[in-house]
Amino acid sequence: MRKFLLTFSLLLSSFLWAQDPFYIRYSTADGLPSSNVYSVFTEDNGKLWLTTDAGLVKYDSHTFTLVNSDNGLSDNEVFQMKKDYLGRIWMLTLSGKTCYLYNNKIYNQSNSKLVQAVSGSSVMLDFYQAPDHTIYFQFRDREITILKPNGKIRRLNGAKIFGSDIKKIRSEYFFLKNCGVLDQNHPLFAPHHPD
Repeated sequence: MRKFLLTFSLLLSSFLWAQDPFYIRYSTADGLPSSNVYSVFTEDNGKLWLTTDAGLVKYDSHTFTLVNSDNGLSDNEVFQMKKDYLGRIWMLTLSGKTCYLYNNKIYNQSNSKLVQAVSGSSVMLDFYQAPDHTIYFQFRDREITILKPNGKIRRLNGAKIFGSDIKKIRSEYFFLKNCGVLDQNHPLFAPHHPD
C-alpha cells in the first residue's frame, strides 16, 4: 500500500505545475547608489534598508534614499543591521565604529552618550540580544560590553575571554572559547567545560 501511494504521489506531482517565482532586480540604473548590497533589513512598516559599500539605502517601493557618513553614519560601508527590543537598529560597519538608527536619526559617538558608553576599544564585530533583553556587544580585541535593560553597562576584559564568541545554547547565551564555555553568572563558568 505504501509503495502504491508513493508511486501515485510521484506520478501526480509530475502533472502539477509550480508557480514561477516573481522578483525584481534593481541596479544603479534604477537609482541604487551601489551594486554591492551586503544585506537587507525590513522595518516593521515594510520599508526596506539595504546595507551597501556606499552607506544605508532606504527603499520605500518607489525611491532609494541614501544615508551615509554625511548624515552621521559612522562608516559608509555597512555590512549588517540588527534591531534591539527598543527599536534601535545597530549597524555593523567596516570600521567597526558603533552607531545605530532610531526614529530616522543616526546616533554615533559624537551625538550619543549610549554609543560612547557601549563602544569598545577596538572594532565591533557583532551584537546579540538575549531573551531578557540584555545586549552583548563583541569587539575584535575580545572585549564584550553588556548593556542591561535597566541601562547599566558592564565590560568583560578581553584578557579573560580568549578568542570568544557569543552563542545561544539551550536558550541561554554563553561566551565560547576553544577550550570551553564561559558565563560569568552560570555554573558552567569553567575554562575546561566540554560543551
